Amino acid sequence: MATGAYNTAVLSMGMPMQFVHSEKFEALTKSVRVVVLVVALFYGVFSCVALIKHNGDPLWFVWIGDRFNAGDPQGNLGYDGQFVYYIAQDGWDSAEKLDIPAYRLQRILYPVVARVVSLNNPDVLPWAMLAVNFVAITATTGALAVWLRRNNCSPWYALGYGLYLGTFMAYSRDVTEPLAFGLTAIGIILWLDDKLWPALVLFALGALAKEQALLLPIGLGIAALLARNWRQVALLPLSAVPLLIWDVVLWLRFDTIPVGSGSSVQLIPLQGIVSQLTGEFGRISSLIFVAVPALLLTGIAIWLLRRQLTSQVAWMLFVNAVFVVLLPTDVFDHVMHGARNANGLVLAALFAFPLLTIWLRHIFVLWWIVPTFIWLIPVLRWAPWTQ
Repeated sequence: MATGAYNTAVLSMGMPMQFVHSEKFEALTKSVRVVVLVVALFYGVFSCVALIKHNGDPLWFVWIGDRFNAGDPQGNLGYDGQFVYYIAQDGWDSAEKLDIPAYRLQRILYPVVARVVSLNNPDVLPWAMLAVNFVAITATTGALAVWLRRNNCSPWYALGYGLYLGTFMAYSRDVTEPLAFGLTAIGIILWLDDKLWPALVLFALGALAKEQALLLPIGLGIAALLARNWRQVALLPLSAVPLLIWDVVLWLRFDTIPVGSGSSVQLIPLQGIVSQLTGEFGRISSLIFVAVPALLLTGIAIWLLRRQLTSQVAWMLFVNAVFVVLLPTDVFDHVMHGARNANGLVLAALFAFPLLTIWLRHIFVLWWIVPTFIWLIPVLRWAPWTQ
């Protein structure tokens, strides 16, 4: 470990980080702007190529399936973005098109934002969904680049999130992760800068986009508890209150507890992938690009915690790494599902970069980005009717 980087990070975790919001864009260096531009160009070019290849139809990103849209039990499944689209378009009336209504409606923020951006115009809605995720990814990359630069790390490491396979897969399928983890990432920056109340608001919004985003504040909460920072311990649970209230509303309407409606995690690490491992490329990729790095990051998190038990970034890393190694079989069955569910782990790892050696940073950034280009052509060739 680089001693200077470690000392800087430890001091930063004990003191308010100098993320000067009044400077905003003026504080961005040329390299930070270039990082954001690279990500924007990548997703802009990908979107244009995808639209050209698929007849200019933005619903290609949504992947509507006949099984849910038309009620055909023999129809194709489509993908999760269709549920966001149905909710944004039909509100409560979308329930008949959802596989698990309470579970899907729990992630309400993205469809609501997309509907507002589209001005409630059905023709504009799929474009709005694409635009919201595009802005979320580029803004998150920029915020991470600034934070990394202020903590003596190269802002180029932010590409590890912006071009991460899970971020890319989520964008290509119009799902909730870019908005959920974007809001949460900016919330973490504010929290580490001792801007607790704005951070709590962003944590709460992130959870309303996808409940998994709460794993990052949970890591912060464990660190605060061990450090006996009772103010933070008391405040952090507030970030879950809006989601809990919304879950009660959904429970009263559907007689189902939303949080318990999804798949349960495994009890044995990596059982979710090892138990169904085959030669299928999507499954092998899930092992190599999701499971293995998660296992390694679990070990790194434990090593960091042995050095400083109250480290906020180490606890975020540990909680999210353990979550990924315990993912269920229906998430690990393909890299598209697995990588998306590791977005929180990638964010946590980037926040831990000031504590890691340069060679570890380079290894993980490459591990996250290279698979995106391996899967780029297959993703562009996919069509909803092939599933």
